[in-house]
This record gives sequence, C-alpha cells and structure tokens, in this order.
Amino acid sequence: QAQTFAKVDEWSDWIYDQFVLEGDVKARVCYKIRGVELSEDGSKGKFYLSHVLNLDDFSHYYPQDLGLELQKEVGPLLCFANCAPYDPVGMNIVMETFEEIYDWQWRVTEYLLDKKEPDWDLYYTHLHAIDLINHWYLSHTVEGWDDNWQVYQETLHRIYRTMDRYIGQAMKYLDDDTMIIITSDHAAIPNNPNLPNP
Repeated sequence: QAQTFAKVDEWSDWIYDQFVLEGDVKARVCYKIRGVELSEDGSKGKFYLSHVLNLDDFSHYYPQDLGLELQKEVGPLLCFANCAPYDPVGMNIVMETFEEIYDWQWRVTEYLLDKKEPDWDLYYTHLHAIDLINHWYLSHTVEGWDDNWQVYQETLHRIYRTMDRYIGQAMKYLDDDTMIIITSDHAAIPNNPNLPNP
C-alpha cells in the first residue's frame, strides 16, 4: 500500500486496512486522518481519526449489492465527525466532514441518475445535517447567549451553503417533465435566551 500523509489542517487520502473483529473475523476497513496541530520541532501533535468504515458490511444498503457497486464507482462514505463540537477546531472538523459527505452524496446522485437508472421517475434523498447542526448550535447563535454566538451563527450559515450547493447541482435535472421538491419534517427555533444555556 502506498504511504498516506495528513498535514495540519488537511485530510489524508483513504487509508485501507484490515481489522480483526469478534471471533477472529477479518474485515476490510478504511478511514481518514486529519492533522490538527504539530509543535515546531515535530515532537508532539494532534490528529483526528475518522470513524472506521467496514467495507464488507452492506446492511445499510438496499439492495445490498448496490453498496459494493457504489463503493467501486463512487468510493467510500466518510461518516460525520462528533469530536468536541463546541470547540472551534472540532466544529470546523465536523463541518468539513459534512461537506465531504454531501460531495459524496452528490456523486452518488449523479451515478444513480445518469448511469444506473437513467430512466428514473422519482428520486428521494435525505440531507440530515441541518437538523443536527440546529440541535447542536441553534440556541448558541442568539446574541448575548453565548460569547461566541457569531461563530455558531456562521457555522449554521455554512451548513445551509453546503445544502444549497447540493440543491444547486440537482437543478441540472430540471426540465419540462421534472420538478424538485424540498421539504422538512419540522422547523427549528432557539431556546428562550432567559433559560439556562443547554
């Protein structure tokens, strides 16, 4: 296997490995690392290790053989980070992973609609990041509630830009016979600023 590097503030390429699971069962896996900080003399540093993806588990695909096909044609899916989400560095890593997820999801969309099922009638996708970001950060965006409210507000705007990018790309499929419907199962509002910080 070729060497893989991760610099500070940058992600490595996919690292492919093999893990031993329960009962000596071996599984092909992949993951990424991201440099976080490094001392000037290189004697110590920090890095983020992504969730590990089991490349042999297609239980979350239907039909399951589609998982292997997408793995070959589009590549692995990076899971969103949940590392110190209220720390500015951790928050940025969380957002970087969401951006990569929706880049992957767009490439899957193109593959399915252009190559796999070009005669499609209905395509549905679920973009969940806005919900998660609202749960984590929305109450912190209220001025006076949190000293870093502007940072949280920009993070909220950043996830909307990420979703907007996906929707903008999807508009290439609009024609006289096609429409795009964007809907949500619920809205979101911050907690009352007079209540204790969540």
